[in-house]
Amino acid sequence: MEYAGNNGVALNRQLVGSYVQAFRAAADEFGVGGEPDLNVVLRMPGAMESAAEKSGEELEGAVLARVEEAMGKLNQMREEEGQGAETELRERMAIQRSYTERLQARMQEMLGGQIEKERILQEAAVLVDRSDIQEELVRLNTHVKHFLGLLDQGGEVGKKLDFLLQEMNREANTLLSKTSGLAGEALKITEMGLLMKAEIEKSREQVQNLE
Repeated sequence: MEYAGNNGVALNRQLVGSYVQAFRAAADEFGVGGEPDLNVVLRMPGAMESAAEKSGEELEGAVLARVEEAMGKLNQMREEEGQGAETELRERMAIQRSYTERLQARMQEMLGGQIEKERILQEAAVLVDRSDIQEELVRLNTHVKHFLGLLDQGGEVGKKLDFLLQEMNREANTLLSKTSGLAGEALKITEMGLLMKAEIEKSREQVQNLE
């Protein structure tokens, strides 16, 4: 692109030359004489361009380049945040699974006769009567496995993970409602249930960093 005169109008020599060559080639091929009309050629799209248009295009290109660069950095930052969140979520699921296993072991200990003190056995009997939490523990374990599977799967799984955490929170609430008001060994189950809920809430906060 070269500017002609002081009026800020640019001549696209390469494009105009291409138009002229195409005209001459067509004239030779079809046996038609004459030369291309310059007035017609200069009216062809892109043959002439004002300095303002050129400047505007350059500015637009520069802005788009900046936007693309910023978007690239933003995506990189979000990816790094997502990786950090995923690592923390895996750690919290490991803690969650540990709590579930400890609760199951505590239940087996209380209900399997391994604790022989009369008071503990009485508490275990009350727990059996009021609060068989085995189903909740099984479902919690299932949710943890599904959660980790979604993390392995990758992609946009944030909503699915959040839904699973809501289900886990529901199971933890049921567990707590069944063991509320019990003392002694049963109280330890309630305490672990509260710890589980705390981990679930922390996990939900981290899920917000995932798409």
